[in-house]
Amino acid sequence: MHPPISVVIIAGAEERNIRDCLESVRWADEIVVLHSMNTDATAGIAREFTDRVVFRAFDTFSAQREHALALATHDWVFALDADERMLPELRAEIEARLPEAGPVAGFFVPRRNYFLGRWMRHGGWYPDMQLRLFRKSMTRVTQRLVHEGYVVDGLTASLVHPMDHHTDPTMYHHLIKNVEYTRLEALERRKRVRPRDLLLHPIGAFLQAWIVRKGWKDGTHGLAAALIHAAYNLQQYLFMWEAGEKRE
Repeated sequence: MHPPISVVIIAGAEERNIRDCLESVRWADEIVVLHSMNTDATAGIAREFTDRVVFRAFDTFSAQREHALALATHDWVFALDADERMLPELRAEIEARLPEAGPVAGFFVPRRNYFLGRWMRHGGWYPDMQLRLFRKSMTRVTQRLVHEGYVVDGLTASLVHPMDHHTDPTMYHHLIKNVEYTRLEALERRKRVRPRDLLLHPIGAFLQAWIVRKGWKDGTHGLAAALIHAAYNLQQYLFMWEAGEKRE
């Protein structure tokens, strides 16, 4: 018998994703959904699965994760985003591993990322290990503006079976999100940018994704992803350059 598990989910306007996400964790001992927008049916759909549906106005990603984690009543927690899915094989592995966890405080989980409907196996997209199963009492949220995560004060291990991550359904949504993410990353880094950085870093990012990490094996999807990776890098450096110009 495995110890009880709380699944915590943070969501914005996610009516397109939230039902499939919740269906995948219906087996959990507790499901907590923290949502930050009342503009669609996300909260209503969530209440079909759990009465632990809480609204909190968005300020930062880290603060949302901290608040959701605080709402969990069980020590073992699995953190899931609304566009992610728990697979049956992963559930079975968790149920088998937890009773024998011993001193392990957290487990890394591989994540299958889907880009425009295709599972990306190369280019740095997989296995994309994520610390998502952990003891609440030994875990804290990293204080970042974007790409925040969890850190455990103790031993970690890795699971074999993946969870699925269905990224933005269209190129438009993907690129719009990247603009906001790169802006936030630039605010964190606050690095002095030289002219050559605007040219060499994006080229290096493309070559890393396309050649070093073998993105070419994913065909046209891999090429598009490598170009987006380069554009992401360029956007980040442009935002840092802009910030530096304003400070001078």
